[in-house]
Amino acid sequence: MVIGVDVNSWCVKAATENLEWLEQEYHLTDADFRVIQGDVSHLAERVGVESVDCTVSEPDLDLHYVRHRLVHTHRKSLTS
Repeated sequence: MVIGVDVNSWCVKAATENLEWLEQEYHLTDADFRVIQGDVSHLAERVGVESVDCTVSEPDLDLHYVRHRLVHTHRKSLTS
């Protein structure tokens, strides 16, 4: 599954429309995606850290912060 995240509702709507167009245009019958509105720093809490294989972001985002949050959340779930 591919999950997109954005804080802006209009970006979520536009991304969903673009993905739906790709799915129809290229007959992607096995496409599995969703776009959710929210802060990416809370992504692991919403989808489960075990389901995240990789992250892709815009270059101006603070990946160190995101990576730290994912690792911290994962460590916390392992020790609980």
